[in-house]
Amino acid sequence: YIIALDSASERSIGNYRKIDEKADIYSVGATFYHLATGRRMRDYRDQIDYDLLVSRTSEAFAQIIAKAVEKDPNKRFNSAFEMFQAFQNVERKDGKYRALLKRQTAVRIALFACMAGFIVMGGLGIHTIRVERTDEYNDLVEKQEEYREAGDYEKQEETFEEASAILPSSLESYYQNACALYEQEAYQDCISFIEYDVEQNEKIDLMQPRMADLYYLEAESHMELENYENAVRTFDKLFQVGGFEEEYYRDYAIALAYNGESEKAQDALDEAVELGLTEDSVYYARGEIDRSLGELERAESDFQSCINISEDPEIKARAYVTLGDIYEEQGRDQDQRDILAEGHENLPVENQMILLQRLIQADMDLAERTGNSTYAAEAAALLQQVIEQGWDTYDTYDNLVVLHERMGNYQEAKNYLDQMVKKFGEDYNIYKRLAFLEIDYQETKSNAQRNYQTFAEYYQKAEKMYQEQLKNNDTDEEMQLLQNVYQQVAAGGWLN
Repeated sequence: YIIALDSASERSIGNYRKIDEKADIYSVGATFYHLATGRRMRDYRDQIDYDLLVSRTSEAFAQIIAKAVEKDPNKRFNSAFEMFQAFQNVERKDGKYRALLKRQTAVRIALFACMAGFIVMGGLGIHTIRVERTDEYNDLVEKQEEYREAGDYEKQEETFEEASAILPSSLESYYQNACALYEQEAYQDCISFIEYDVEQNEKIDLMQPRMADLYYLEAESHMELENYENAVRTFDKLFQVGGFEEEYYRDYAIALAYNGESEKAQDALDEAVELGLTEDSVYYARGEIDRSLGELERAESDFQSCINISEDPEIKARAYVTLGDIYEEQGRDQDQRDILAEGHENLPVENQMILLQRLIQADMDLAERTGNSTYAAEAAALLQQVIEQGWDTYDTYDNLVVLHERMGNYQEAKNYLDQMVKKFGEDYNIYKRLAFLEIDYQETKSNAQRNYQTFAEYYQKAEKMYQEQLKNNDTDEEMQLLQNVYQQVAAGGWLN
């Protein structure tokens, strides 16, 4: 206090100033100034170096110190608590700090804006990628359907692999592939594909509506294999995912009937009728139910009624085929051939694949049974139609070879065997056919002109390939017959 007073003053201490709290505030300010700058205040008239204090601390801190060491006590803080409050969050009162805060706020806003922009751009990018992937997927599924309808099942399968890799959780490509297997009559493969590739696929939601259509194909495959109990179970799964089409209930009724559940079959058929099942489908379903009960005469009448009134080529084709099966079971071979031929004449080409196969087999059986070459010629012509429609398989050409051989058209048969080699590659069956063909051809010659060396070459190739595939236990009665023929030719001295 004495230092703070003017020692040269003529006024006495008592007349100059009383000692109070503000003297302590001055002392605290002077002490902080000394600590911050390293300089001492000599007396109350000494002025602080404000700029130095600001440079060592901050503007807000310097303002507090400057107020604490005012010469006039009335300009100082009123109390120590007031000075304490001034020191609270002193950094926030500094201009530089406030400028820094503003800059930080601006940076945060800019970062937030950039982040939002990135999120929007990322979202748009992801959306664009998803749209592009979906478009690509849809294009591939469309190609699958085109290949399937054209009978190019190899390309269909390749396209399925591409499509399912792009969107493995979507069922459309799986459905097209299952349809392709069903159309090729690969019923067990169709069942296995749905049970394992679809149902065991963790990426697929099995409650998608399309699952009903896949289960329908699986159930139909079981029915084609006469596994009616499995067909019923599959229909039960179908209904759990919401399949309520009238044809589902129609075929469900048929599966129940063949599974020995005739009452449930009638209930299912009634349900189908309530859902709007058409009259022709009702006749078809009744025909199947009657057939399952052994009421073949009533079944025949039902199928005929279905054929007569139906304008749906698919259901008519099924009625023709099933009616043909009934005639075959009854040994009415000619009636079977005639009803299938009627279907061939009346149905559009795209609905004839299964019917054509049955008609061809019926003609071949009649040709062999009766010896009438007319049936063989008709079967050959129908097989040629199968090739033209793109429905040909290995068996198509194999049957053509057999038919032309029976009709004595050896060169035609040889031409088809050459096509088989190009299309399917060599196997024992082709050389077996060539060997039989050569035997038949040599028999058309006189004994002096016969030469069985080519026959022997064909036989040896066939035998070698046959023995290799016997590892799979695939025996062939025709090969055993060919072996006997070869032994007879050798025993007759024709190979010397």
